Amino acid sequence: MTLKKKILIGLGIFLILLLIAAVLAPFFIDINTFKPRIEKTLGHYLNAKVELGKLELSVITGVGANIQGIKISNPPGFPEAPFLEIEQARIYLGALRSLFGNPRITVTLTKPKIQIYENNQKELSITKLLKPQPPKSPSPPPGTSVRDQLPKGMLGGFIIRSSAFVEIEDGELTYFQADGTTPKLQNIDLELGPLAISDPIHLKLKAGLSPFTKNNVTLQGPIDLDLKLSNPLLSK
Repeated sequence: MTLKKKILIGLGIFLILLLIAAVLAPFFIDINTFKPRIEKTLGHYLNAKVELGKLELSVITGVGANIQGIKISNPPGFPEAPFLEIEQARIYLGALRSLFGNPRITVTLTKPKIQIYENNQKELSITKLLKPQPPKSPSPPPGTSVRDQLPKGMLGGFIIRSSAFVEIEDGELTYFQADGTTPKLQNIDLELGPLAISDPIHLKLKAGLSPFTKNNVTLQGPIDLDLKLSNPLLSK
């Protein structure tokens, strides 16, 4: 048997073992053990409490993960009602083979509910959500492209080849203004993508605006948008 043939056989055996391990992984690995670490990491950046529901890993129909419930509180100084509640979040990376080609990452949020509050100082709860972080490193020299700023090696290549899509199903957004006015978007269905460094962005939005009156003007009705947006990274 030639060396080349031995290498090919060895590579084939390795790929088969890798596939078997990927299929069996969800039955032997409980990713919920990582939940406290994920919550702690998010809490490091957010001025709010983060709670994650049950985590589920899937590789049978493609590599992905489900989160059965996400809750993020409002920052201090605002009502205790959650800033964000999501019934279910799904992150799907596609079939295993796509990870070595052009990965398509899809994030689907089912029934997300966002509540934004305005206080008497006209400050919004969402603006207080992020904790102050240390100053960023110096800006790259003029003319530096986005590709030049990506991590080197496999991670950078993965980012270049990847495209991400965000989907929202039956969402709700409520804005509690200091004067008592409460505009609300409901039945929000959103498709956004691809989010990549080399493609324009397509946005499709359908929602219903509940009736509200301000300055003697009443607004209500359906919203239906279909836009193609320029990608700010294309010119960098």
